[in-house]
Amino acid sequence: PSVEKYKEQILYYQENDANRYGVTLVQDCMHSDNAREAYRQLAEEGKLTLRIRGVYLLEPGKGREQLEKAIARKGSDNADDDFRIDTVKMFAEGAFSLIEPYDRAFTEENGLPADYNEDLYWSDDEFVSVAKNAMEAGFDVHVHAMGDNSVRQSVDCLVKAADGADTKGRPPRNVIAHLMLVRDEDMDLMAENDIMGNCQPRWMVYDSDIEGMTPMMGEKRANAAYPLRRFLDRGVRIAFGTDFPVTPPPDTMHEIQCAMTRAVFPEAPDYEKFKGKTLGSERPADLEEAVRSLSINGAYQIRAEEITGSIEEGKSADLVILDSDIEETDVDDIYAIKVEKTIFKGEIVYER
Repeated sequence: PSVEKYKEQILYYQENDANRYGVTLVQDCMHSDNAREAYRQLAEEGKLTLRIRGVYLLEPGKGREQLEKAIARKGSDNADDDFRIDTVKMFAEGAFSLIEPYDRAFTEENGLPADYNEDLYWSDDEFVSVAKNAMEAGFDVHVHAMGDNSVRQSVDCLVKAADGADTKGRPPRNVIAHLMLVRDEDMDLMAENDIMGNCQPRWMVYDSDIEGMTPMMGEKRANAAYPLRRFLDRGVRIAFGTDFPVTPPPDTMHEIQCAMTRAVFPEAPDYEKFKGKTLGSERPADLEEAVRSLSINGAYQIRAEEITGSIEEGKSADLVILDSDIEETDVDDIYAIKVEKTIFKGEIVYER
């Protein structure tokens, strides 16, 4: 689409899909050049009713030129606080790369080698080199990694890159997103090196997605998927994201309930089939952990915690007023709470 078409779509989205659900801070991790320009123009025109952070995508096999282009552009796409790009994004894999092979019955049925585990997109040396140079240029690195093998590589390479990078006193805030399967030792390294986890609570439930992936990895690994409690207990800083538009709608109440129950909620499309089933046996998040992951930790991820993410004197008045007291609402009914008003920079931008 053209820049003008993107501007129309963004304005529609922020009113009908963001502010409506109390969203005032977004990181768009997969956008085109025209979308980037649309964000910048809307920010300069004062038409955004949420803060947006973009990324420069670094694709495997495309050489150093793409990183050099991102470095050359750094700062030129920023429009004050409303739209900025301080992050590069890397995909570590396609679907999910596993340390142990895919389930034997699955590989036999699909004519795959017995040791099939899906290839990684980057060699370790390439990953470290790109990430190191990005950090030295002042970028944070955001990595898409689902399987325990891609997470292992991402953690190891981000640690090596950060250790070898001259970041000029600006410690990187690197992020690994999705994190379906993760070893304990990699969680510990994430905590020790302030590598954040960006997780999607809507995925942390027993539903058709998990049911569909179970034949690939087996029941034991499927039941260990999206280990939020282990992350929290091991001290990894977690921010929640919706992964919208892949997983619509971007309803923050859905996110909170899924994090606190690890089960489908009545408005989910496959509720009747999976109601009463929980994903794994780990203890879910509590309300404070869920709210923190949806607010101040998200602001920290994109270096906006001094501006927003909590109610404090001197910060931007970005507030949400709900139609019910969430602390007094039964955990199984949180999904039904509605946003009455969304306030951005002290102005009402949505009212039901």
